[in-house]
Amino acid sequence: MSILVFRLPITDEDGKSIGWFNKNSARYFQGRDSWELWRYEKLYLTVGQRYVLGYISCIDGESNRYQSLTPTIAHEWLLEHDHGPEDFHAGPARKAYDLYLADKEL
Repeated sequence: MSILVFRLPITDEDGKSIGWFNKNSARYFQGRDSWELWRYEKLYLTVGQRYVLGYISCIDGESNRYQSLTPTIAHEWLLEHDHGPEDFHAGPARKAYDLYLADKEL
């Protein structure tokens, strides 16, 4: 039995390829309807504990793109989209998010 690996390319802010991640092994957080009609965002936490924001398009001819985010920007995104620490499994990502929220004035 073979396991399919869904390698998705990660780019920097300039669109330059900086690597890839496996969509099947990453944890994802669904964004609220905050982008545009027929487009939405998903934030992925990779097995390597990196955040990748996916801009997903349902429009023919438009490609999805995946951009690496710093933990601080990812935590802002999570907060903005109503994801709390309870959405994380115990581990380093949850601890980092808890520490971020402890220092965040709401």
